[in-house]
Amino acid sequence: MAKKDAKKNNVHFSLRAGAETEEARLLNYLRDDPLINRREAVFRALMAYYLPWVHEDELTDTQLQALAQSAVEDLEFRIYQIRKRFLATNPGTPQLAAAPQPTVAATLPPADPMASTISPATIPQSLTQPMPPPSSVVSSVQEMLKETEIDPAVLDDF
Repeated sequence: MAKKDAKKNNVHFSLRAGAETEEARLLNYLRDDPLINRREAVFRALMAYYLPWVHEDELTDTQLQALAQSAVEDLEFRIYQIRKRFLATNPGTPQLAAAPQPTVAATLPPADPMASTISPATIPQSLTQPMPPPSSVVSSVQEMLKETEIDPAVLDDF
């Protein structure tokens, strides 16, 4: 009986995407790459992106700040990996800037649930100089990795 009750409490989540969409390519990549644990990758990405909001009404300010700091560090680390692998290593070099965001009406879910939610307007269209970070802000993850010269190819992925 206890085993049956435990199964009732499990949460199931599945993703489907239209065959020729960016979402489908992403799901296929996660499914087909033998080095990625799909379940762990999805949870790690979702937790870094959303977990502070999940606990916003449950934790003390101190606990929430610690959770938010951890999420920021996870996201900064992933940003570091993306920059190191796909962008120039010099922080002053131009980086791709996103095209103007679509209007609110364009961001509504598509009528066809299998249609792509990524529009051409979200694809970078031009190069712009990055904004320098404020001098008072130090990214501990970035600074640590910059000093150690770690190759992002050997680091774990989301």
